[in-house]
Amino acid sequence: MARVEWLKLGPPGVRPPVLHLVERGISRGDLSPDVDAEMLTDLLLGPIYYRFFLSGSPLDEGFGVRLVSTLFSRRPAHGGTP
Repeated sequence: MARVEWLKLGPPGVRPPVLHLVERGISRGDLSPDVDAEMLTDLLLGPIYYRFFLSGSPLDEGFGVRLVSTLFSRRPAHGGTP
Protein backbone atom coordinates (compact mmCIF):
# COMPACT_ATOMS: atom_id res chain seq x y z
CA MET A 1 0.00 0.00 0.00
CA ALA A 2 2.79 2.46 0.83
CA ARG A 3 4.31 1.93 -2.61
CA VAL A 4 1.00 2.72 -4.28
CA GLU A 5 0.59 5.89 -2.23
CA TRP A 6 4.14 6.96 -3.05
CA LEU A 7 3.51 6.38 -6.75
CA LYS A 8 0.61 8.84 -6.58
CA LEU A 9 3.11 11.55 -5.68
CA GLY A 10 5.31 10.54 -8.58
CA PRO A 11 8.27 12.53 -9.84
CA PRO A 12 6.30 15.76 -10.34
CA GLY A 13 5.02 15.65 -6.76
CA VAL A 14 8.30 14.81 -5.05
CA ARG A 15 10.89 16.88 -6.86
CA PRO A 16 9.57 20.44 -6.29
CA PRO A 17 9.65 20.29 -2.47
CA VAL A 18 13.15 18.79 -2.50
CA LEU A 19 14.34 21.43 -4.96
CA HIS A 20 12.82 24.09 -2.70
CA LEU A 21 14.75 22.72 0.30
CA VAL A 22 18.01 22.76 -1.67
CA GLU A 23 17.37 26.32 -2.85
CA ARG A 24 16.56 27.36 0.72
CA GLY A 25 19.83 25.82 1.89
CA ILE A 26 21.67 27.88 -0.71
CA SER A 27 19.89 31.11 0.24
CA ARG A 28 20.58 30.53 3.96
CA GLY A 29 24.25 29.90 3.31
CA ASP A 30 24.08 26.25 4.37
CA LEU A 31 25.13 25.28 0.84
CA SER A 32 27.61 26.98 -1.42
CA PRO A 33 26.06 29.63 -3.70
CA ASP A 34 27.63 27.93 -6.72
CA VAL A 35 25.75 24.65 -6.07
CA ASP A 36 23.62 23.57 -9.03
CA ALA A 37 20.29 23.16 -7.20
CA GLU A 38 18.71 21.16 -10.02
CA MET A 39 21.60 18.71 -10.16
CA LEU A 40 21.83 18.32 -6.39
CA THR A 41 18.10 17.57 -6.27
CA ASP A 42 18.56 14.88 -8.92
CA LEU A 43 21.54 13.45 -7.03
CA LEU A 44 19.46 13.22 -3.86
CA LEU A 45 16.41 11.67 -5.49
CA GLY A 46 18.13 9.31 -7.95
CA PRO A 47 19.34 6.77 -5.37
CA ILE A 48 15.95 6.83 -3.64
CA TYR A 49 14.11 6.11 -6.87
CA TYR A 50 16.63 3.39 -7.72
CA ARG A 51 16.14 1.61 -4.40
CA PHE A 52 12.39 2.02 -4.46
CA PHE A 53 11.76 0.86 -8.01
CA LEU A 54 14.70 -1.36 -8.97
CA SER A 55 16.91 -2.79 -6.25
CA GLY A 56 14.42 -3.48 -3.48
CA SER A 57 17.04 -2.48 -0.93
CA PRO A 58 15.60 -0.86 2.19
CA LEU A 59 14.81 2.82 2.31
CA ASP A 60 15.54 3.17 5.98
CA GLU A 61 16.97 5.95 8.09
CA GLY A 62 20.47 4.49 7.80
CA PHE A 63 20.31 4.76 4.03
CA GLY A 64 19.15 8.37 4.25
CA VAL A 65 21.95 9.30 6.62
CA ARG A 66 24.58 7.61 4.42
CA LEU A 67 23.17 9.25 1.28
CA VAL A 68 23.24 12.77 2.70
CA SER A 69 26.61 12.22 4.38
CA THR A 70 28.11 11.03 1.12
CA LEU A 71 26.69 13.88 -0.96
CA PHE A 72 27.73 16.55 1.50
CA SER A 73 31.09 15.09 2.44
CA ARG A 74 33.95 17.55 2.29
CA ARG A 75 36.44 14.77 1.60
CA PRO A 76 37.96 14.94 -1.86
CA ALA A 77 37.21 12.16 -4.33
CA HIS A 78 40.16 10.21 -5.74
CA GLY A 79 42.77 12.25 -3.89
CA GLY A 80 41.74 15.60 -5.42
CA THR A 81 41.10 18.81 -3.55
CA PRO A 82 37.62 19.73 -2.25
